[in-house]
Amino acid sequence: MSTAACATILVVDDSVEITRMLQSILRQQGYRVVVSSEPARCAALAQSESPDLVILDACMPTMDGWEVCRAIRDVSAVPILVLTVLAEKQYVERTYAVGADAHMCKPFSIAVLLDKVRDLLRQGIHRVDADLSEARQVE
Repeated sequence: MSTAACATILVVDDSVEITRMLQSILRQQGYRVVVSSEPARCAALAQSESPDLVILDACMPTMDGWEVCRAIRDVSAVPILVLTVLAEKQYVERTYAVGADAHMCKPFSIAVLLDKVRDLLRQGIHRVDADLSEARQVE
């Protein structure tokens, strides 16, 4: 797990405009950003890139974000933020049911997004610390 200032964030969205905007915003904050517009590759990217956070669109043409979230959960406990235009209760519930850590709607405030990113990165660090502490107790 990286420190928040140099954390790696995987951004998965089929919109070039969204990925460019998120990449620019996040890089300005000092994050390393990996971008993918191919949802089927994301579980492999989650393993190879070891991101500290995944920001994931729910509405993509070949594989929806919830399927991607399930695939990532099969290989990683990385915090996942679903960033989507779908605001209805059923979609929010689905986001959490597939194992995501947060649901945020587009359009979004950059300040609110950055706050959510920092919160999720902090939660991820605490999760790793707890796992390490638990592993030490088992030894």
